This record gives sequence, structure tokens and C-alpha cells, in this order.
Amino acid sequence: QKDLQKAKEEYQELFNAVPDGIYACDIEGRFSKVNKAACEILGYSEEELIGKHIKDIYVNPADRDKYLGYLLENGYYHGFVAHLKHRSGKTFYVETYSTLVKDKNGSPVAIEGVFRDITTRIKLSEQIQASEKKFKTIFENNFDAIIVTNEKGDILEFNRKAERLLGKELKMGNLKNILNEDSEIIIKNAMKKEYFEIPTYAISKGNSVHYVSIGASKLSLDKETLFQIIFHDVGTEIHKRPQDIRLPRTERVKSV
Repeated sequence: QKDLQKAKEEYQELFNAVPDGIYACDIEGRFSKVNKAACEILGYSEEELIGKHIKDIYVNPADRDKYLGYLLENGYYHGFVAHLKHRSGKTFYVETYSTLVKDKNGSPVAIEGVFRDITTRIKLSEQIQASEKKFKTIFENNFDAIIVTNEKGDILEFNRKAERLLGKELKMGNLKNILNEDSEIIIKNAMKKEYFEIPTYAISKGNSVHYVSIGASKLSLDKETLFQIIFHDVGTEIHKRPQDIRLPRTERVKSV
């Protein structure tokens, strides 16, 4: 009896020491056991939670029905994200890992699980998504043509202006199809200088010639180095000083 009592006390200490919420409820959804962390996360005392229906703490009770349906079908649900209500009224998100408990006849009788507050992670993810959406909008609606390539010149991404300006050559997949051997010169210089610019460059499009200024910059990411190539459309006819016009091939290479 002493050993049994000691084991129970040690179990209870461990149960309450875990920083994640641990709970058990009957198949109807009423709490039958909770640890200290579960009470703190939900904002209730243990006495207030025991017997309380889980649906009462859901922002949308229908979410619990979907969760239970999956649990009854599969016997477990790992990674379910629930939108809950704290006793104070604030809402937050938890990630749960639950298991269905069955009796000796195979009938479901209870649910046991662990959950943790992931509100910060959810909000950070939402901020990242909003930032990506904002960047995508700016990228797509930019007045200049923008192309993103790797060191080999493979075109990874481009905006609408690039598609209108460069047309079918853009869809062939490599910067060489637009700039010929000059693509290597531009990427090599952008690699060394991090930013490289050609004031005036002639691009053939059908029967016409478009003049653009080209700016190339290096994008150093965690796992790879990419390049952003920006084409500013000058037009089909330009009037500039002779030294601003695209240099002949030999002089241009020498100047680089």
C-alpha cells in the first residue's frame, strides 16, 4: 500500500509538472481529469473544469464535432488545431494530440490527450502570409519587368510586366534566351558587386527593338544564391548621348 501510494504521488507530481495541458474526458466530451498546465492554459481551476463540456470552450462548437468524427474513425488525431476561449474571454489556438480509449468490448468510452498553446506560432504564420501577399502584390504590379534566376540563369519567377515585355522568350526558361551570352556577364558581375547595371540595352521583340536599362542584384538566401534582374522599359525609340547607347560587344566586355 505504501509503495502504491508513493507511486501515485510520483505520478501526480509528474502529471502536474508537464508544461503541456493533459486531459481526459468521457466520450460525450466532459472533462474527467486535467493537469495544472491545462487549467492555466484554459484559465479555470481544476474543480471548474471537471464535468465541464469541451464544446463550451470552443469558439466554434462545430469544430469539435469534426474532430470527434475523425477520432472515432481513426482512433487518434495528431496535430488538430483548435480555436478555444479562455475564461477571460480572449481566444487562442492549441494543437492537440488525442487518443480514443475503448473498453474490453471495443466500444469507445473516453478520450485522452495533450495540448499546447500555439497562438504565437499561428499569429506569426498569419503575419508571414500577409507579408508574402503584400510582396506578391508589389511584385506583380511593378511598372518594371522583374525576373528571378539562379546562377545558371534558369528563370524561377517573373512578374506580369516581364511577361508583357519579353513575351515567349521568357517562357523558354533561361535568361540566355533573352540576353544571349550577356546573361553570364550580368550574373557574374552581380555575383561580385552584388549590384550591376547596364544603362541602355537593346532587346529585339518581333520586328521592333526595345531599349531597356538593366539592373541585377544578388539575393543571398539560406540555401542558395538567386539574382533579381530588373528591366526598365525605355521604349522603342530613344534619344540619348552616344556614350549612353549600348556599347559594341568588344567594348562592352572590356568595360565590364
